[in-house]
Amino acid sequence: MIKPEQEQALRITLGKIYQGNQDAIELSAMLFGIAQVWDDVVDGDLVTVKNANSAFVAALVGIPTNRIAQAMPELPYHIYNVFLRWRDATNIENNKPSKSDLHKCYMLRAGLYDIFVLIAAKLYGDEYAADVGPQIRRLYGEEFTDYAKEF
Repeated sequence: MIKPEQEQALRITLGKIYQGNQDAIELSAMLFGIAQVWDDVVDGDLVTVKNANSAFVAALVGIPTNRIAQAMPELPYHIYNVFLRWRDATNIENNKPSKSDLHKCYMLRAGLYDIFVLIAAKLYGDEYAADVGPQIRRLYGEEFTDYAKEF
């Protein structure tokens, strides 16, 4: 699960990217938190009751009632695509991945940031998304070398 100081830093950065739009910040933070809990569960890491509860409340109540999510009827399909990418990466990782496979898996796991760029585009247009897209992609905090050490 994300540490409180990491979540605060994420929210500050997203606040700048989304120009203070609280619904966009909250939606992205919920998606990020859910992904962290899910990754911990799949990896067999300890998930506290508090973190599990937060993820379920975000998924079942927070996202459906978020104004940005409500204005994006295609969002569930984008979220589903993130899930499919993550699952594919996990399946590859669990079957003796080559170095080339690990590069692909690392890339597949970054799908959540696609949604963040999409939110920026929906709010402020394509040119704005092009400007902030690289900054959003750099939020992917795990370096490939650290990721690859797990294998």
